Amino acid sequence: NGSPSSPLMTIGRAYELLYVSEDSPATIYVDAGVYSPSITGEKFPIEVKSNINIEGRGADLTILDGEKDNTSDCGSEDSCEHVNILYFNNVENSKISNMRICHT
Repeated sequence: NGSPSSPLMTIGRAYELLYVSEDSPATIYVDAGVYSPSITGEKFPIEVKSNINIEGRGADLTILDGEKDNTSDCGSEDSCEHVNILYFNNVENSKISNMRICHT
C-alpha cells in the first residue's frame, strides 16, 4: 500500500496510486536499493509526470538500472537495443534527485 511497513516494489506502481495537480504535487520517496526489471520488476521507461518528484536516498544508495548497455555486443549503433529509463514529455513542476541512473 506504500506505507513504510509495506513499501511498493516499483516506481511505476507508485505512479498508478498517485492523484496530483498543480496545486497538490507529490513526491515518490525511493528507498535504497537497485530498481531494475530482474530485481524489482520495474518497467522502463518510467514516464515522468507533471507535479510528481522522485527522490532517492543518494546516488550510491538508490539506483535505477536499465540492465542493458547501449554499446556492448553491438556491431553498430543501429543494431543496439536502446533502453530509455526515464521518459519526459511536456513535464512541468517535477524533479528527479538523489539517485543514479544507469545501464549495467
